[in-house]
Amino acid sequence: MTAQVSETLIINGRERSMDYCPPLPPDKSLLIPTTVKFFEDKISDNETYHRVMEYWTTPDGVSHEEEVSCTPYSTGCWRDYIGTWELTEGKLYLTRLEGCYRLAVPGPLFADWVTGVLRLKLGRELCYVHMGFGSVTEKELHIRIDAGNATAKRILDNRRREFDWVKLGYANMPGRENRFPGDTEI
Repeated sequence: MTAQVSETLIINGRERSMDYCPPLPPDKSLLIPTTVKFFEDKISDNETYHRVMEYWTTPDGVSHEEEVSCTPYSTGCWRDYIGTWELTEGKLYLTRLEGCYRLAVPGPLFADWVTGVLRLKLGRELCYVHMGFGSVTEKELHIRIDAGNATAKRILDNRRREFDWVKLGYANMPGRENRFPGDTEI
């Protein structure tokens, strides 16, 4: 299995890596599925350039195509998309999607369907775990979200704690990567 690429959270005007994957909107009319094609361009006998193209049509009938990173389609992204989120004035918004979906509406979308604990890693890495979001850094910022609203936050200091990378790996298997001990305490 593989460590996962983080979602992006913009907080206080700064982009941070978020080790939590908020769910996509349950109203599928807010999402546009993309079609993906993979290309190999031979540069020389020994070199090949790999390209990924995404194609989608907006609700007003306009077709788009874009060359994108292959990251959303790798083993490092089980969900096949990467979201950019923003926390502004205590409210969580989905601002961008790349990968197998695009937003069907312009601008930030208030994420009233999201309830959970956003996790941001702070400081240097103390324990690398090659599974989900299992790696541990010096500190973590946890922000509790209830129906899109930030209701609490805390900072955990991991510098004096012991970690078992095998247990962390198991706890971060697909489907478990958004559940962490202590999330109900915040």
